[in-house]
Amino acid sequence: MIMKKQKGFNLVELMVSVAIMAFLFLLSAPTYSAWMANLRVRNVSESIQSGMLQARSEAIRRNQPIVFTLNNDTSWTVTVASDNLILNKKDAQEFSATTGLAVTPAGSNSITFNGFGSLMPSIDATDRIEDINVSTTSGFSGVTDLRVRVGQGGSVIVCSPTVADQDDTRFCRDI
Repeated sequence: MIMKKQKGFNLVELMVSVAIMAFLFLLSAPTYSAWMANLRVRNVSESIQSGMLQARSEAIRRNQPIVFTLNNDTSWTVTVASDNLILNKKDAQEFSATTGLAVTPAGSNSITFNGFGSLMPSIDATDRIEDINVSTTSGFSGVTDLRVRVGQGGSVIVCSPTVADQDDTRFCRDI
């Protein structure tokens, strides 16, 4: 009797393969979750930085005061100070529910750039934003908080408040 050569997998081999894949997935799930949380923090930080830089550029281009306003839900607007004309706005991002914002000084929510791109006192006489700490509320370990820092001259950077080495480009230096 001639035996036919088997093609494909039998049920035992298939079940062993599925079990190995499930085990590997379970090992990588916490790392993936932390990576996604880091990505969310980075996206919110860079969105806020982008809005501030747009406001500064518009102030220089128009040679008039432009206001950047940040809301608690990570949405922001860029408006002309004289007539509140909205130049640009970013709605709350879909993942803002898992990120938290802490603004320094507490209670401040805007900055105003003059025609030279430097900061000026707020139009509404409130404190201006100096730092915005962006963190995750998800509780995963290995997630790096970030800070959006605004300098008096109008420069805006994203840095890591946990980096202590002053030679590291992620260090939060005074600007």
